[in-house]
Amino acid sequence: MTPQAIGKILRDLEHLDYVRRSVDDTDKRARKVQLRERGKLLAQSSLDVVSQTCAYYANKVETQSLDNLK
Repeated sequence: MTPQAIGKILRDLEHLDYVRRSVDDTDKRARKVQLRERGKLLAQSSLDVVSQTCAYYANKVETQSLDNLK
């Protein structure tokens, strides 16, 4: 992805209150991106869904097949 595309995605996420961007204290050209509360909730929910999906398929296929799938 280009830096411009990433910048647009980050602006959109910031507008939706998922992240907060700020200027880095040590390098004014760099930006720090931090998850806001809403972003943290989304990240945790996403991890939960991935865990549930892996558990579901672990019951359906062999462990080696699941590892290969990952």
